[in-house]
Amino acid sequence: VTDTGAKGVMAHTALMSLSLAGCQELTDAGLQSVAALTSLTSLSIAGCWQASDEGFYALKPLIGLAHLSLEGCEQVSDEGMRTLRAFPSLKSLNLAGCWRITDEGLAALAPLTALTSLSLTMCEQVTEEGLL
Repeated sequence: VTDTGAKGVMAHTALMSLSLAGCQELTDAGLQSVAALTSLTSLSIAGCWQASDEGFYALKPLIGLAHLSLEGCEQVSDEGMRTLRAFPSLKSLNLAGCWRITDEGLAALAPLTALTSLSLTMCEQVTEEGLL
């Protein structure tokens, strides 16, 4: 799926779950289209390596998001982690392979009190100090 395909998904406003995992041609522009799906509670953009903090910021309207996978989104950084404050209902978060995230970005998750599942696999810049 490309950015054009993501625009086509916008017509399905009642969608509650969407997986765009592995859509390597999806960019920040495509994520802006996804932001129109305000009924989403589950979103996977795993492996969408062109998605960056800017595109992730565009997802802020998805306040009901409970499950989010950013696995392998290599351009997401600590700045993107600060955007997560917009998702107070977030229960599960997969950050596996998001190697730009550091302890500082992890600290931005503190307000997410509903979070029950967190994957930090291969987040090489997150240290034990960041987990304390």
